[in-house]
Amino acid sequence: MCSSARLDGRCFVEFSTRCVRSWLCVGLLVLCAGSGRGWAEEGGSKSSGSGQSNSGHNRRPYPPLRSASGLAAASASATASAPASAPAVRGTVPPLRDAAAGTTPPLVVDGRSYLMIGRGELTGSVPVRYQAAMYLEHAGARQQFGSLTTRAPTKAQLMSENRAQYFVIWGRFARMVVLKLTKPASKAELAALFQTGMPEVFADRTPAELRKDAESLVKLVDRDLAEGQELRVHVGENGQIDLYLDGIKRVGPQSPKLARHVLEIWLGYHSAARSLRHVLVDKIEVLKTPLIKPSK
Repeated sequence: MCSSARLDGRCFVEFSTRCVRSWLCVGLLVLCAGSGRGWAEEGGSKSSGSGQSNSGHNRRPYPPLRSASGLAAASASATASAPASAPAVRGTVPPLRDAAAGTTPPLVVDGRSYLMIGRGELTGSVPVRYQAAMYLEHAGARQQFGSLTTRAPTKAQLMSENRAQYFVIWGRFARMVVLKLTKPASKAELAALFQTGMPEVFADRTPAELRKDAESLVKLVDRDLAEGQELRVHVGENGQIDLYLDGIKRVGPQSPKLARHVLEIWLGYHSAARSLRHVLVDKIEVLKTPLIKPSK
């Protein structure tokens, strides 16, 4: 160590070297402190971002209604590709489009208005060929249609899983099936239309009362029909079944169970007229139109 009274060159060099070392140590400490704070902030933002990412990844989307035609998957892909400016509301589905009133004139029977919900033609190797149209009594069907659209608010959901067919078969409202022949048919062929369309009803193990009602219904077909003439099958809300052969009414049995079997001739999954089961309910959303007061 150098004395305080005398400073030579060696002491001055040692003093300068110590100062430089001290300033270097201070600078390194400041630099390490700044880097540590940056790393801490960066680590915190990454952990926060990863937490948000994991939260978004683990969040389950709202499950869409299952559709037999696969429309649920299509809607999901369409929502994913939608622009960010108009995001889809989670858990909502588009409502049914209101059908234009007056597109098809209503059919008036006994003072009540019936709306056509579908039409098609049966062709091929069948004994009786005809154009078929399905009519529903407007007031009664419209009143019950709201509960169906609550569970299936879109047209695709209505037409999937036989919802529309079951609504017509099991509904407590009047229905009318109008068959306009495209070629002549004998009364035996018209009777066979019901017998072959309901084979389970005419089986040996069928309850006697149900089979008796079915046989009495077939006996109402007592005349031939020419091309262009109509066979109408009317099913009331109480299960009353009546036939109209070229405008002449035949009163049949009252049996709700037989009435369902009769409607399944055209709407059932295993029906002989299976090609019509979808087209006869294709316009079912027309029931949303306001009630039309039938003209007298």
